[in-house]
Amino acid sequence: MVKSIVIDRKSAKQQNADSSRKAENKRLFNASSPINSPKGKAQAAELFSSADVASNNASFLGNILSEFWAQPLGTKMITLFLLNTSLTFFTGTATIPWLTDYDSANGTSNSSNVLSLTIAQVFFEVIASLMLQFASLNFWSGGPTSLLVATVLMLSTFVKHIFVNDIMPPKALMALTGCVTGALVYSRYVGDGSSQVGRKAFVAYHALNAVVFSFNPEAPLMATFPQIEPGSDAERIGLHFLQVFSIMELLIAWMALQRSSRDCLAYAFMLIFISMLWHVLDGCRGPPVPVVFGCGVIALFNFKQTFGDDDVTKLRGGQRPPLVANF
Repeated sequence: MVKSIVIDRKSAKQQNADSSRKAENKRLFNASSPINSPKGKAQAAELFSSADVASNNASFLGNILSEFWAQPLGTKMITLFLLNTSLTFFTGTATIPWLTDYDSANGTSNSSNVLSLTIAQVFFEVIASLMLQFASLNFWSGGPTSLLVATVLMLSTFVKHIFVNDIMPPKALMALTGCVTGALVYSRYVGDGSSQVGRKAFVAYHALNAVVFSFNPEAPLMATFPQIEPGSDAERIGLHFLQVFSIMELLIAWMALQRSSRDCLAYAFMLIFISMLWHVLDGCRGPPVPVVFGCGVIALFNFKQTFGDDDVTKLRGGQRPPLVANF
């Protein structure tokens, strides 16, 4: 009996020793394992971080696509038209054909003039930027994100012209753009989320641009291209583009003020089409005819869809939203 108890105690001690030895071996193995080394842990953290970034990017793109497909057909058509046309203008595809048509209608030779070519290309890029801003307001329904994206697009255009084209935009315009960007960042990220400082600054900025480009276009034109001679063909081309800028700036201010309601979008895009058509009929100064035709078809379709649909009316209890909203 005593011998059996001694044997059991020895067996228990042996099992405890074996367990301790296994635990120590496991600890030593884990400590020497590459995945548990400081470098291994850093690599694992980087891998998981990369996976999180990829997941967030996929989620962001998925949200954009979901928002796009949830929009009415007319709204989607306008967004796609603006993206395609802005790409055409920005890449310079429309510059030479437009100048050639302009020369044919007015008996000039701007297509072979370096200054006129530069003015046309740079200002086509500005129109592309304004179209993208309009598309941003349309896509994000005039919310804080749309205003910030629109302003960043304008800043990016300034940067491109300064460092690529070696052209300095008006300093006052760049300073105002920087102030508006600061106000939008404050309203979007620093304020309590209800601040309208950024929206007010954005609307005032674009409305002021529309006024200056309409009533004193020579000032920003000469500030950007001081080598222009008064009364030259280059000046007339530049003034024509500034007239287009004023229309786009006014519509962008209206869209931001109205928070891009469907009614506002329908009226604004119809005005874009009317402006294009007027410039085509007035001495072939408008964009290529296919662009005008496509804009007209989409504008009419969206107009019919907006005002032939009772959804907007029902949202306001039987009343249409006002054409000019309060801040």
